[in-house]
Amino acid sequence: LARGLVETLAESVSREREWARTLADRTRQAEELARAKADFLGNVSHELRTPLTIIKGVAALLRRQQLSGDHTDLVVAVERAADKLTSMVDDLLLLADMERGSVALDTEPCDLADLLREEVRAAAVRYPTVPVEEAIPVTVPTEADPARVRDVVRHVLDNACRYSEGAGSISLKVRVGDEGVTVAVTDAGRGLGRA
Repeated sequence: LARGLVETLAESVSREREWARTLADRTRQAEELARAKADFLGNVSHELRTPLTIIKGVAALLRRQQLSGDHTDLVVAVERAADKLTSMVDDLLLLADMERGSVALDTEPCDLADLLREEVRAAAVRYPTVPVEEAIPVTVPTEADPARVRDVVRHVLDNACRYSEGAGSISLKVRVGDEGVTVAVTDAGRGLGRA
């Protein structure tokens, strides 16, 4: 009986060691895949920047020319599309940097109130059928990276508006407390179902 228990225990220990090795291998493979994905996103994004810069430059030159109304509208459309693609490329680069753990924040003393109000107004322009309400104090002094905060707020508002069209209003509320600044965006969209 004792020999049987020892053999069973030995088998359990052996299986546990094998599972630990397998788990370590899978973890290493997942990390390698994440690094490869981040490198791929970074490389593709950098490669897209050059042609986009050329397109934007040519569009800017054409806009300065005396063009007819239809041609001017086309040039403006090209500029807008290039700006949108540039923004998407910047997002890909940021995602790649985040996955590599190499995002650097440039924090500085700043007042977030105007920045947040600008993003609320910009969302209202992009989504004129979605009411965007705000509750932002007159000033919101803090230490932050304004560019990164702007990016995050823009993405969250954009997502809320995109999925709330026809479903009600969006609200952006700011609370300043001892622990810092809290920005809450609430929407009336359909949300995600439980998995």
